[in-house]
Amino acid sequence: MLLHLGEDIVIKSHEIIAILDYNALYESKDIELFLDVQKKENNVRDLSEDHPKSIVITDKLVYISPLSSTTLKKRANDRAELEQGWYLK
Repeated sequence: MLLHLGEDIVIKSHEIIAILDYNALYESKDIELFLDVQKKENNVRDLSEDHPKSIVITDKLVYISPLSSTTLKKRANDRAELEQGWYLK
């Protein structure tokens, strides 16, 4: 299954480790430190154009997305339901 992160970037959902709200950076020194280390190692792709809403951590890169974590999680869940087939709720 694929997930669109914004700016024409699509990743495989099985690569996703976490989808975090960007505001969590200000609440956790650990996340801030993790992101700083990843930036120094050139493992961050900023897709947000100065409007970051979420951080998507994969097994290869960290993406800063202009889409909210809620939107990304909903898209991932919707795609999972489609893969399982159509059914009435």
